[in-house]
Amino acid sequence: MIGNYMKLLLLLVCGVFLFNTVHAEQIPVESFAKPNEYYDMVLSPTGKYLAVSRAADEGKSLVAILDTKELKLISHVPATSKNSPILPLWINDERFIVRFTEESSLYEQEFLTGEITSVNANGKRDKRIVQRQIFVSNAPIKRLNGLHGNASVVHVLPKQKNHMMIRFIAFGRTKDRNILPELYRINITNGKVKLIAKAPSHLADFILSESGEPLFSIGHDKKALKVENELVVHEYKDKKWHQLSVGGLEAGSFSVVANTKNPDEVVVSASFNDKADRLYRYNLRTGKRKLIFAHPDVNYRDLDIDPVTNRLLAVHFDAGHPDIHLIEPDHPKARWYPSLFSFFEGRKVKITSATSDYSQLVVHVTGADEPGQFHLFNTKTKKMRYLFNAASWIKSEELAKTEPYTFQSRDDLKIHGYLTKPKNTKGPHPMVVLPHGGPRFRDWWEYDSEVQFLASRGYAVLQVNFRGSYGYGYGFQSAGDRKWGAEIQYDIIDATKWAAQKPDIDGDKICIVGASFGGYSALMSPILEPDLYKCAVGVVGVYDLNLMWTTADIGDRRHGRNYLQEAIGKDKAELDNFSPVKRVSELKAPVLLVHGKRDGRVDVKHYYKMKKALEEKNHPHEGWLVRKEGHSFGSEKNRAEYFRKVEAFLGKYISPVEIVFEGVMLEGGEG
Repeated sequence: MIGNYMKLLLLLVCGVFLFNTVHAEQIPVESFAKPNEYYDMVLSPTGKYLAVSRAADEGKSLVAILDTKELKLISHVPATSKNSPILPLWINDERFIVRFTEESSLYEQEFLTGEITSVNANGKRDKRIVQRQIFVSNAPIKRLNGLHGNASVVHVLPKQKNHMMIRFIAFGRTKDRNILPELYRINITNGKVKLIAKAPSHLADFILSESGEPLFSIGHDKKALKVENELVVHEYKDKKWHQLSVGGLEAGSFSVVANTKNPDEVVVSASFNDKADRLYRYNLRTGKRKLIFAHPDVNYRDLDIDPVTNRLLAVHFDAGHPDIHLIEPDHPKARWYPSLFSFFEGRKVKITSATSDYSQLVVHVTGADEPGQFHLFNTKTKKMRYLFNAASWIKSEELAKTEPYTFQSRDDLKIHGYLTKPKNTKGPHPMVVLPHGGPRFRDWWEYDSEVQFLASRGYAVLQVNFRGSYGYGYGFQSAGDRKWGAEIQYDIIDATKWAAQKPDIDGDKICIVGASFGGYSALMSPILEPDLYKCAVGVVGVYDLNLMWTTADIGDRRHGRNYLQEAIGKDKAELDNFSPVKRVSELKAPVLLVHGKRDGRVDVKHYYKMKKALEEKNHPHEGWLVRKEGHSFGSEKNRAEYFRKVEAFLGKYISPVEIVFEGVMLEGGEG
């Protein structure tokens, strides 16, 4: 009997050695820390060339021009020390224009510089058309005209081979805060420009015909700048602007997004307090509008707009899984969407580029378990040619599946989210709740490296689009204002309890991890529900709401201060009550704090104050202050280290358990 007992004990010991063995071969952490290699692609008008936006060194990007047939490199537009080129716009088959962004890991944002540079496909004859001292192909470029400001392309003028139309705002011309954009025709070969029209109203947009002639402008009346709030419409006739007596376009609620087949109509996006955003056809002469897209729960996500005519072809939306609504189902580009969605079943499909005759289409395929594939579809032969994978080192068949869910909150609000469960394990699984940042962001059914990393380590991952999230209408978004430490957290807590009741989720093993506003929630939810979460990880989190008024970059700008007034207010008692740093005594979960020392969005003072508060209460915690990082991890090495630290921290409190007895036989009988 003693012999059998020792055999069983040996088996249990073997099981302990295999305690954390969820998968025989784990995907390396570096695979999740590495940024995507390819971002986007666009064909030249005949399809001779393929412009590719791809990763460069130090978190920047470059644009490579390839021969489409052989995929051989022809030329490239590199990044500079401060700027990265974004995907070019082809003006003809041999020349394109490129714009640049400034990227700041301090604020986790990219800003268009407003500059435009024209380049030949072979990389020669670089010419700066608008603004700023940057470098292309490592050679300084001379500015060819007096345009020094911010420009955006409004028409590519396909019948005028070397020309395009731009909307231009000059630097420094902001007297009385009445900014009147200008419409220029510009020669991309020699840089010469011609002023076509000056807008009649503040920050006006220009509506052009399919041939590029100005038809209307829509902007703010100068007299209404201090009043609010209707936009004004002017018609361009006999080279003069004439105001039209139409209404129903409230600034802030309506925005023009595209043209239609009717030159008197535009497509407008409309926001409402009681429903998701909608799209209308709006007649600029009569003021009448007709609904063309509405979803009962969600806003649209992407618009597929023809780059030449500026007509709206299709609307992408995501109520759980990606879907599409065709506006012009017979258009030679849009007509392929039903077949493509069927071919790539269960994935998001977007046609990102097409030749001028629509004989070739670049098809981008993504999903929660797919970082991104790029294909070239020949509409004549109906053959699909694989081009590139955004992250070739990631195999989609090795990734976990993500499913959408909905539930009713405690006050009967419909909440959406996503639940990802580990692959090839039965559970019950420990779970990590991963609230998003913002809070005016949202999670989508798309590849998320942190979600997949956690799932690969044996954790179920719960994402919650709580009230205050973008994407479910203005009313849902504004429902989170002044509710940071209450109703928003209740939504996260209720979602956690909802998921914890599932038989394949271990309700006794739940931690919460979040960044930015998610970092705030990672501390605040365990304060409100101390026994629900076994640990908490706050990354670049907001821990003292009072500091948002004095240290965050948001408070540096007028619209940022307006946002803070809406989102958190100035009531001192309320700000203290909603600040985790003031309520550490209510916290039970051990804490890991992570912060970038150069963070300009959420000042590092939040980290120091929270850490001090935890120390004063002798609360179990760990900290990692990353010296050369801001509000996000720009360094691949640091991101990999972050994943390792989170994995180790979670393992202390909710480690996945799977005892494996492979290759060992349990014997019976007397000993």
